[in-house]
Amino acid sequence: MDLYQATERWGRLVATYEILLGAESAPALSVGESLAILERARFICETKLEAKSLAFKWCARAYRLALPIPTYAPIWNAWAKQPKSGRRCSACWRPGWTARARRGRVRRSRFRSCAGACSLPASVWIVRGSQAIRRAHPGLGAWRRRGRECPAQALHQERALGRSDRLAAHAPGAHAGSGPARRAPVRIAHMQEDRLGDRSAAAATLREACEVEPLNMRLLRELARILEAVGDLRGLVEALSRQVGLCVDTERAPVLLRMARLLETSLAQPASATDAYLQVMEVDSISAEAVEGLERLFAAGGVRQEDIAKVAGRLLPYYELTERFDKWAGMLEALVSVTADGNERRGHLELLADLYQGPLADAAAAFSALLRVFEIDPANPSVRERLVLLAVEAGKLPALAEAARRVLASIEEPSLRQEILMHIAEVEERQPDRKSEAEAALRAVLELDPLHMGAYRALARLVRDGERWGALRDLIEVREQHLPDVKERLALLWQAVEIDEALLYDRDHATELLRRIGSLDPTDLRACRVLERNYAAASVGAISMSCWSTRPTWCRARNCPS
Repeated sequence: MDLYQATERWGRLVATYEILLGAESAPALSVGESLAILERARFICETKLEAKSLAFKWCARAYRLALPIPTYAPIWNAWAKQPKSGRRCSACWRPGWTARARRGRVRRSRFRSCAGACSLPASVWIVRGSQAIRRAHPGLGAWRRRGRECPAQALHQERALGRSDRLAAHAPGAHAGSGPARRAPVRIAHMQEDRLGDRSAAAATLREACEVEPLNMRLLRELARILEAVGDLRGLVEALSRQVGLCVDTERAPVLLRMARLLETSLAQPASATDAYLQVMEVDSISAEAVEGLERLFAAGGVRQEDIAKVAGRLLPYYELTERFDKWAGMLEALVSVTADGNERRGHLELLADLYQGPLADAAAAFSALLRVFEIDPANPSVRERLVLLAVEAGKLPALAEAARRVLASIEEPSLRQEILMHIAEVEERQPDRKSEAEAALRAVLELDPLHMGAYRALARLVRDGERWGALRDLIEVREQHLPDVKERLALLWQAVEIDEALLYDRDHATELLRRIGSLDPTDLRACRVLERNYAAASVGAISMSCWSTRPTWCRARNCPS
């Protein structure tokens, strides 16, 4: 019983009291103990369960238990002498007794014996006699009603109940006004439920009353209770939805949660359940029950595409607050899949990459997220640099090179194509067996811009590291042809001459390059001397003499002695 009371399971507590009391014909406890339990049961039925018909039953049983006790006889006799009590009890006794009781012509024993022989003596308990008997025991006088509220006529015989509740339901002003008139539909529904066992009729009565008084919260709660008992879940959801509009903010969340669970489980309406859970999150942004419900719907695929953004907008702050990074990342993935705007998608993906690279420590997932950022904004150099590092850490360099080539195919701007080709070359160069692909990317950059210094240096480094001196000489010559500055051209030509003489031993090609140096700078004495040496080695005397004929001109230009 302590457990039921602590958990507020009042129905089971009342049932336990009934078991403790035993049958009325053979009580298991003493009168004092029984009266204490009856008082407690009456209080629970009236205040907690709001079932006054059940409270009436417990009061009736207390009256029947206390009536034969000699202790209460003087109190009952004193009450019987009061003329006003006869007027209040006119519904239960023959009309002639009222006047005789007022004139004192009815013997008290006769009056008392009639009261004991009454088929439902609890009807007398409702009237003013309760005030006298309550003084003997507090449990016997808590149930009080005014004379006009006395349901003794309806409860006097079982067979008259159906007629009485119908008459009360159709009585003028039965569902209007205030006070007892407003409580009439609830009392009628309790009679139909408890005495007749017809919950469907009770539900119909309360529905009619709710149509007349749509803002009556008590009617809606009673209707929800009866609909749940009869198993009308759709009607229960409708009643709960009407309660939501009348509840204050503090009471709205539990009602919405109850409705959402019914829509999710019993009625199998995931879209409506999603809307209900979202309303709960609006009222209580940290409701764990609502979050769990939305997560279940997500896992089952019950959230519509158009609702994913709304759900994510509610769950992402909760995950950030509770630091549930895995859930946070999963929700961002779902949000990215339905976001059409490129800038919004990029922001979500960058945050997703930070989560994967940081607290989740998943380099492969971070690479995948950042790769999608690169596809949205390939011109961002910081994204490309970070992507290369993640690809190296996750072992995704081939995938990165392939994705960069896909992006390159969709780009027409020359400057951006050069940047992407340089990016491909960097990725391919980091792979030992992909040097040729890196060289091809760099040559493609030089085709777009022959003077691209970064591509030239990277390609020259690759060729030099591979000791491919002929290719290095050709690269230098091609660059020299496109340079406008004479000094830079001469420097490159001398590099090519050194490669021919020291590495390739190609004097003929070196001689040709020296001639080009002489044509660019006729005063270059070093070029003349190297050219003389090459001619002498080749035994080209005539050409050597022509070279000597031009030597004085060089000397005069340089102010050298003969």
